Amino acid sequence: MEGLHFRKKEGSRNAEEETEFLDEEEQEKLLQELREQNDTANLNIQIGLVVIGLLVAALFGSVLFQRTNIPSIPIADIFGSTPSLLDSPVFAIFCSLVSVFLAILTLLNSSRVKMMMLPRLPVQYTGLAAIITGSISPVLSISSHTTYIELFFWTIPIVLMMMYYFAFHMINQVYQGLDELEGSKYKYKEIGSVHNMTARKRKLVNRRGEIVKVELPAEDLTFPEADKIVDYGGVVCNIKASDIESDFLNYARKCRNYQSLYTKKHINSDASEWVDSLQSFQFQDMPQFQNDGIQMLLDAANVNVQTCTDILPSFQLVKGIDLGYNNDYVFDVSANSQYAITSASDNFVRLYDLSTLQLSYTIPAHKERISKMKLKSDQHLFTASEDHTLKRWDLRTAGSTGPVQTFKYSKPLTAFDLNCNDTMAIAGTEFSTNTQSADLAFFDTRNASLLHTFTESHGDDITEIQCHPNLPAQFISCSTDGLLNNYDVTEFDEEEAMISVVNSGSSVNKAGYFGPNAEYLYCLTHVETFSLHTFEGDIICDFGDIRSIGLTSVDYAIDCSYDPIAQRFYLITGDNSGTVDFFHVNVGQLQYCQQLKVAGSHSDIVRSLYWNHSTQSILTGGEDGRLCAWQGQA
Repeated sequence: MEGLHFRKKEGSRNAEEETEFLDEEEQEKLLQELREQNDTANLNIQIGLVVIGLLVAALFGSVLFQRTNIPSIPIADIFGSTPSLLDSPVFAIFCSLVSVFLAILTLLNSSRVKMMMLPRLPVQYTGLAAIITGSISPVLSISSHTTYIELFFWTIPIVLMMMYYFAFHMINQVYQGLDELEGSKYKYKEIGSVHNMTARKRKLVNRRGEIVKVELPAEDLTFPEADKIVDYGGVVCNIKASDIESDFLNYARKCRNYQSLYTKKHINSDASEWVDSLQSFQFQDMPQFQNDGIQMLLDAANVNVQTCTDILPSFQLVKGIDLGYNNDYVFDVSANSQYAITSASDNFVRLYDLSTLQLSYTIPAHKERISKMKLKSDQHLFTASEDHTLKRWDLRTAGSTGPVQTFKYSKPLTAFDLNCNDTMAIAGTEFSTNTQSADLAFFDTRNASLLHTFTESHGDDITEIQCHPNLPAQFISCSTDGLLNNYDVTEFDEEEAMISVVNSGSSVNKAGYFGPNAEYLYCLTHVETFSLHTFEGDIICDFGDIRSIGLTSVDYAIDCSYDPIAQRFYLITGDNSGTVDFFHVNVGQLQYCQQLKVAGSHSDIVRSLYWNHSTQSILTGGEDGRLCAWQGQA
């Protein structure tokens, strides 16, 4: 493929000497040095710009100390004394001084490197105020028909702001370059080989603004016309899976089978035939492109997908109702022994009679978006919101009273859970640019008081929190920073509390426990990859991108569910037409079980699913504003 180059090895060198890749420690050290040097240079530039601004302020301030009724323009003294022609020069001087100081304040607040601690102000407002106040004097000068020299004097604050803007723009470009460099840094990743072949090295190459993964061929394994050949599983190109013909997926599967045929001396003839076939595949024929298309297929080719419809009973639609939300849609669905419960994008929680799905109560739960809703017993419902609150509702008195308990925090809440003995609530927040952190807040459920906060565990919005079903001090959290963290908070020491960390490599959407003793973890990302891990964070199985399962249409993962009765673990997926599919999960294998799709069910994305394993009843809610009840048939 044009633009993708393989660096070939020479037999006389070892694996480490033959590559030009930096290991992670060296990468971090080099990037840190570059950032420190850049911060130092930017700090010096910032000091210089502030000094220039102060000199301009001193220039205008000198006019105030003139002992004449009509002050002279200081810069005009070079050409001779030029008294100001403005009706109110003192007012113009004050406007110019305010503009200069606002410009300096905007510069100091917008810079990543702080030369002094200042109160954080919205830079868009201070910058706009600087422009407005700086424009007053030139406008007065033009309306008073002053000389060009005086007009130039009054426009100096505007010139200063333009200088600040261009300097700020250039500094930001350097930071963006460093961020791109960090995003495209080389990474080691050793891959085992059945014939003790040389370990492969993987790097990220940033080409034309796209991230492309390239994996080096093993020793003595070369490909002709390296620019046009794709290494089997080594290259990730931006190709949308749905646009790749089915025979290419067959190539990928065949490739996995032929991995064991590679030797140091030659490529098996069948494998060579596969490589030749892959060469003939024209990537330019693909009309649309998305990230990780090939790798997605190769991951799927490595997963055994079978059909086994006798694991689950056949589910039939009992009732489907249009909730009448107009342009609003369902976020979460749950149920207790009496109600089917939904949260919606209009910030309301609604309770429906479980047998008829008729609306019983409407609860105006929050002022901002409801981020999570969870039922923690038959009588207590919890909701978290971007309005900074977590609320407990007593369903026995639903509709007649407000929340029985409210937990408040200083940031919008994006996730939460309660531990197994209902003594502690844990809430996660979105990332704050003010504090440069996303927080985990721990509350005492007896009095709603804040016990402790963790501020260094995640570097972006927290998307999910799950408490261990049996151990009250243990929980997991995941975030759009790609991390799945496992904690034990017997003592609130953020560093010591961390049991394990899983780096998924992508923004994590959902995570949770499964297994008879909740001894395993699952992870679903926003790029629809699916993986299983041990409690200690070791990977059990990486299923890759589930959108390329191929047996049925899959556009996204809804969630996973563990059946403690049958001790089976399920992956639940959906497509954009409202179809829901169930897969029984084994190590390295998915078994396609059942599908929910009949007339009168969903016609759009299904956002949430509640599954009562003991009764084999299911509730689904979607973006089409419908709530559907399903029942497994014996």
